[in-house]
Amino acid sequence: MEKIEFVIDSSTELTDELKNRGDVSVAQDYVNFPDGRSIPDSGMVELGGTDWLVDEMADSLKNRKELPKTSQPTPGDFNTIFSEIMEKGCDDVLPLLLPIKKSGTWNSANQAIKNFPDFTQKILELRTISSATTLVLEEVVSAYDNGASFEEIRKVAMDANNAVEGYFTVNDLIYLEKGGRIGKAKRLIGSLLNFKPLIKLGRDKDKDEYGDFIEVPEKVRTMKKTVARLGELITDAVGDGRKYVVSAGKSLLPYAMDLKNSLSNAEYLPPTSGALVANGGPFIIVTGLPENYRK
Repeated sequence: MEKIEFVIDSSTELTDELKNRGDVSVAQDYVNFPDGRSIPDSGMVELGGTDWLVDEMADSLKNRKELPKTSQPTPGDFNTIFSEIMEKGCDDVLPLLLPIKKSGTWNSANQAIKNFPDFTQKILELRTISSATTLVLEEVVSAYDNGASFEEIRKVAMDANNAVEGYFTVNDLIYLEKGGRIGKAKRLIGSLLNFKPLIKLGRDKDKDEYGDFIEVPEKVRTMKKTVARLGELITDAVGDGRKYVVSAGKSLLPYAMDLKNSLSNAEYLPPTSGALVANGGPFIIVTGLPENYRK
């Protein structure tokens, strides 16, 4: 059987089982602060993780300071990862990343892999982030463990990618406004009325592009009602299929746990991505994969 290594970026939460496999490599996203610090997601753990970043961003807003920005793994980062994979004696590598139109991560990996002609040069373009990619990765490694070929594994990855569903909300629209994702007027109206946006990880069917965030055409007042609606949406989408709930920010953890407890076949995963927090502030995301989606 081919020896294959799988590569994701650090916006993907990993279960303990995935962490302990030894064949999943993680390319680090970076959070870049105005004072010149550039901290990879892995480096935030010792600082207090995403809770620390949420507090740092709140302090910046309070004191009218510039918010941190983010950057993707560099080609050099991927070059190091691919070199280590080759040294392990792997026959091939399968990166699971957002497409080039949505993230520079794919482009960095594509540049780096050209230095390794023995590896398959086609990098998969997914439409998933966070625990949605976790669900795809679980399907991929399961197929690999059951003896699937490289091409069969790629097919499993794309089937899961097409089937996975995800919804999320943010606690405060100001972070989306500061990041240029919504206008100031929209943020002010939403904040005054205590509206929480419901956003779907979706696909532009007309353009056949993946990785778009499509706002659900409804707004809900209060976080409690919003979380209840997230539960309804994911249940309607995937039924009793496997689900993950992820949240960032101490204030949202009780809501996230209530959501997890209200769902069938659901687990909570601690957040690992500083980049997601830096782009949207405190958030709750729920993802799921329908049972028997390949039939």
